[in-house]
Amino acid sequence: RLLVLRCRGEALRKMEWLHMSDPFLVVSLELGTGEFVEIGRTEVLLLEANPMWETLRLPLPENTPPRVYLRFAVFDYQRSGRHRLIGQTGGTAETLHADCAGHGLPLPLSTPQGDTSGRGTLWVHECNLEL
Repeated sequence: RLLVLRCRGEALRKMEWLHMSDPFLVVSLELGTGEFVEIGRTEVLLLEANPMWETLRLPLPENTPPRVYLRFAVFDYQRSGRHRLIGQTGGTAETLHADCAGHGLPLPLSTPQGDTSGRGTLWVHECNLEL
């Protein structure tokens, strides 16, 4: 089973003093225990506040239900490996698929504490579960 995602960022927070962020997207799924496991990530787009990432085709564990919760976390890439969280959001694969059909779905990014001020928006343009 595959999860097919096409996403873009809009007005992402500038995490660097001198230039725009170098964003990438990390996709995780909830295991049902409240824990998350990373299932994939996009490429890093340098100096980009409005990234359009390549379509992701991510393998899912067998028997993954359509209502699985997906977490999207947008990071600012750092060569040191200490990437900075710009913001996160999420939803169930089933809901994201239904709500983004045809026009895209804007999801405000927030900190883990829920602060959405100036973090930007993640747009989900495609979210499909393929067998």
